[in-house]
Amino acid sequence: MSRYRVAISGGGTGGHFYPALALADELRRQRKSCDILFIGTKKGIEARLLPRSRYPLATIHACGMPRKPGLRQVKAIVLALVGGLQAMSSLVKYKPHVVLGTGGYVSGPVLIAAKLLRLPCVVQEQNCVPGMANRLLCRWVEQVHIAFSESRKYFPRKDNLFLTGNPVRASLLRGSRVSGLRKLRLSKNLFTVAFLGGSQGAHSLNKAAIEAVEILKGDGGLQFLMLTGRDDYSWMKSKVRSLRVKASVRGFVWNMEAVYHCADLAVSRAGASTISELAAVGVPAVLVPYPHAAYGHQEANARAMEEKGAARVILDSELSGETLAALIRDLIRSKGALRTMSINARQYARYGAREKIAHAIEELAAARA
Repeated sequence: MSRYRVAISGGGTGGHFYPALALADELRRQRKSCDILFIGTKKGIEARLLPRSRYPLATIHACGMPRKPGLRQVKAIVLALVGGLQAMSSLVKYKPHVVLGTGGYVSGPVLIAAKLLRLPCVVQEQNCVPGMANRLLCRWVEQVHIAFSESRKYFPRKDNLFLTGNPVRASLLRGSRVSGLRKLRLSKNLFTVAFLGGSQGAHSLNKAAIEAVEILKGDGGLQFLMLTGRDDYSWMKSKVRSLRVKASVRGFVWNMEAVYHCADLAVSRAGASTISELAAVGVPAVLVPYPHAAYGHQEANARAMEEKGAARVILDSELSGETLAALIRDLIRSKGALRTMSINARQYARYGAREKIAHAIEELAAARA
């Protein structure tokens, strides 16, 4: 087959978008004649970042589904129905050979529309505990690729289930500490603690980070990288300036490989994509799971890393500047612990997931054609 077309839906947050982008890049690398269309929303992270990747984006209406009954839930259902019709229209025009969903509220309507059109579908589930949409859709899609062996029990159908890991961007594995520090204007002679609030930000984590930095600033030999998200950026920039510490404060960083390679220790939420990227680069981590994540999947992700000796976990309900600073101090003073965590993280990573999933998509596309 000279050309094939793939439609990809996954976005809203970086946790769903970055695996989709990694797979799009790998599909294009494996076959330059592969055409790719992203389907997302105008408000998701995909709308801001895709122009830099030069992939086209078709937009539909969709929003997250609240767990509590009420007007917001009715609105989400109506938008899902409208979005499903819009997705069907885009798929009819584009005529993809395969449709890939990497999760997020936009992925469900797109995959349902694709199955109604009898198109082959692939699901990539990043989390230990999968969402309800993927659990239901697994009965009808051709393939489900999971990142954690613990996820198997949640899927009623097993014959289309593949343990492949989370795809990470190839650029993450090509960076270096020196280049990362240079890009972020940090010193190569200081220990770097990176606070990663995620693409949406994390106020409780950001607040604890500021308090921890104030406690740690007198220790010497430290510098801080703070990814705040958009909402807390100005506030944290002002706070850090008043503390007079060596720090780089960013609302968002496109080249996350620079962040991972310069971090000697990361403090982060426990989204599946983030911890997969941390593991791939071998960054020791303190994980603070988002307490309201659906089905507690972030805590499950974090505990899986902790059990492998690759991370330490602090629950959001136990998080404070004092608790965080104490743990960071203990880990820094025990260089052997950080080295062991880094080794365990690399052993935990499933390298090659990107290539395996892209190859599976290509085989489905060839069969369809």
